[in-house]
Amino acid sequence: MTEKNRMGKYQLKSIDEIFSETWNLYKKRSIPILLLSLLSVLVSLTVLAGGGLAAFIALGGQSYFTGDLREIFLQPEIVGIGVALSFVAVLLITWCHATVLAVAVRQELTGIRGLLKSWKYVFPLLWISSLYIGIVTAGTVLFILPGMILALSMSLCFFIMVEEERTGIDALLTSRLYIRGHWWNTLFKLLPILFLFVLICLVSLIVPLAGTILSLLFLPFLLLYIVTVYRDLKESS
Repeated sequence: MTEKNRMGKYQLKSIDEIFSETWNLYKKRSIPILLLSLLSVLVSLTVLAGGGLAAFIALGGQSYFTGDLREIFLQPEIVGIGVALSFVAVLLITWCHATVLAVAVRQELTGIRGLLKSWKYVFPLLWISSLYIGIVTAGTVLFILPGMILALSMSLCFFIMVEEERTGIDALLTSRLYIRGHWWNTLFKLLPILFLFVLICLVSLIVPLAGTILSLLFLPFLLLYIVTVYRDLKESS
């Protein structure tokens, strides 16, 4: 519930409240998020494999690739197909990320509808990701500290893109606006979840199967946790 002090100023939720609210969301939303995440990956792999197979057959099959492979792969048609498939792969990978984001933020997106609706976020997500990476990289090259500050200050842009339909610089600046004055509070709340993420990555290196299972279970919680922090900051602003 929204809490205000005696002066009527909104009070940010405590980390215990954030975890509690996230857990309640996780119990309701983890399965839809996981199912649509896996479905988007499966569809993407199928489309990419189908495109590669179609190109292979169109070129004449195995007979086309007899001879010096270095010369074959320098043929204009091979280069063109390679570029086209790479472009499709980027779009499909971005679509998978957009699907996970959209389902985590918008509860009404489920099933095939969630997959179809998330496609509209593909190009905005590519644009925002390019801006985010470029700005953070520039800040890091100049000095490491500005890069860290910018990385956190603008980190909510992806969730803002989905929930508020803001794109580009507008989403980045809105994220910065929400976190302004709450930078340390936000960092304090995100550190435990980032620590768990790093721990799961280490487990994946030691025991791949266990790490994969933990990653699948943890992904929805991670997203919903950040969504909860984002909405709390939005309410505060």
